[in-house]
Amino acid sequence: MLRLAVILPWVISLALLLAGCQPKKTELVIKPQQQTPLRGLAKPPATSAELMALVAQARTAEDPEEVLQSLDRYIQQHDPVLRDEARFRKAQVMLELHLPGAYRGVQTVLEDLPDYPLVPYAYFWIAQWWVYQDEPERALAMLTQVLEHPALTRELAEKVLQSGPAISKQVPEREAVVWMLSAARLDEGGRSQWLRSAARRASVDTLRQLNRMPGEDVRLVAEMDMHAARQYLLSGDMAMVRQIDGWLRQLAAGSEFQRRVEQWASGRSRAAVIGVLLPLTGPQARYGEAALRGMRMAMSAMGEDGRITLRIEDTASDAQTCIDAYRRLEAESVDMVIGPLLASSARALLPHIHAKTPVLSMTSAVDLAEKSDAFFVHTLAPAVQVQYIAAYAIEHGARRVAVIRGNHASMQQEAERFRDAFSAMGGEVVDELVLPEDQLDVRELLRELKMRTDDEVLLAELDEDAAVLMPEYDLEVRMPSRLDAIYLALPGRRVALLASQLAYSDLTGMALYGSSRWKDGHLLDDRGHYLSRARFVSQARDENQQGRLQAVQFMYRETWGSSHPGQLTLLAYDTLQIAAVMASRLGLYGRQIAAALQDEAGFPALTGDVSFDANGVGQKRLDMYMIRKGNIVPAS
Repeated sequence: MLRLAVILPWVISLALLLAGCQPKKTELVIKPQQQTPLRGLAKPPATSAELMALVAQARTAEDPEEVLQSLDRYIQQHDPVLRDEARFRKAQVMLELHLPGAYRGVQTVLEDLPDYPLVPYAYFWIAQWWVYQDEPERALAMLTQVLEHPALTRELAEKVLQSGPAISKQVPEREAVVWMLSAARLDEGGRSQWLRSAARRASVDTLRQLNRMPGEDVRLVAEMDMHAARQYLLSGDMAMVRQIDGWLRQLAAGSEFQRRVEQWASGRSRAAVIGVLLPLTGPQARYGEAALRGMRMAMSAMGEDGRITLRIEDTASDAQTCIDAYRRLEAESVDMVIGPLLASSARALLPHIHAKTPVLSMTSAVDLAEKSDAFFVHTLAPAVQVQYIAAYAIEHGARRVAVIRGNHASMQQEAERFRDAFSAMGGEVVDELVLPEDQLDVRELLRELKMRTDDEVLLAELDEDAAVLMPEYDLEVRMPSRLDAIYLALPGRRVALLASQLAYSDLTGMALYGSSRWKDGHLLDDRGHYLSRARFVSQARDENQQGRLQAVQFMYRETWGSSHPGQLTLLAYDTLQIAAVMASRLGLYGRQIAAALQDEAGFPALTGDVSFDANGVGQKRLDMYMIRKGNIVPAS
């Protein structure tokens, strides 16, 4: 039957809770969005409803020439107020639609009307235009001008603060740090977060230059220094901690930031013993060996300053053996335990864990973390990324979502956790499709999904109209889906294959969301065709982390050959680094470790900075990515 389609977005506190850690919360806690406190800003400029209507019309028109002619009539015939605004609105339309002469036109308007209230808005439009031209450095420079303009409004400031971070990821670190300092200067409520981000990004040379010439930003630079010192402390680079302490003595002697860094620089680590539970024999031994390689590299990187002794127990890929091994480690009074790795072993171990011997596991069974105050999970499993993705989808207008997943257990877990997170935020997962592993052509399954998610009420109305107007034809009208987005719990290879089939099945015009599972090297097999609205997450990694990662990769090649370390090896490296900081560098015990692990500032890591949530699950610092012009780039 013929169907007709109708197409209708740390600082870790050293005054720790010695009395014990708070119990983990079992419910999903969603913090409501709050208005960001910003310093005094200008009032919004008066705008003309007629002119704004023309701008809206231009965005949807197939040919904007008629709108441009209307704006020209305002410029030529109306009073000065409408005339001047019309000049800006014409520049806006031309920039948004990337019309020839747009940049020269807006420059002329800015030269003629340098004091007009829409000037900072014009800077923002230019920044967006530069993004489209693949000139992120120029775009970020324009956004910095917006933040520093005296006519900046709250509305515009919030747009700039939202769009700037994605652009800053595409520019050299020095330009990015300058941008973040401008944002911190303006955004009082988010100042510490901006400065943490700047500290993560800043190279040693940039930090040195800022400390020599802080200008009016002495307090901002001093706080950024503190955050940078914490990063180096946690990664074991005490030489840099002492270097930053020296800068702060010159820049802000006696300040809270200088006193804290001075304490870190003069601190002495204690000898600590960390237990390790890994499957070194049995059917899962290859995973245990991969993790052990990461820990051996971490021990080597710490050198003599680490003062760490490992007590390694083989769980033999067996749950009872794991329990017995934990009891032996506990009897030896180890400071904490890393492992187990296997979900079955972790689940069996839970009832036997004691608060005085906390466990930092690398299992993918993240649901186990909430069941014990002394059990924490540090994993790269996609299931831990879903809350970030769900929040992003909600922020971008998604309310009704379908899930398409593979039939592997990990994909099922990912899909279930996305459904829970999305629903808790007010969204609805209206349908789920499980793709057979051995069936590449799933167009018929997608068409069935499309039919199940059609707007049935409107569909019935159109069927009735068709019966009245065209009774001699047997027509069934197919409506656009009521879906706002689709979540794909699939690897990148399958996503690339599925994209064209989604288009063939009329599942278009909606966002596609996914986890880092997409990053398997195959997402661009078809150069991203049909994936312009796709968004997926990956662990954020800046230049400093990239430098550390390259050093670890070189160590791995020197020790084990030419291949790169796997994600499990790097995760184990990071996990031991975190444990060493807790037990040795900070000298914590038992419940103190559990409390410190949940400090909201988190920990630097090669696999992405991590902070442990109320349930004890390590949440990675994530970035959202998109595909543009056949390349993977950060998304705003």
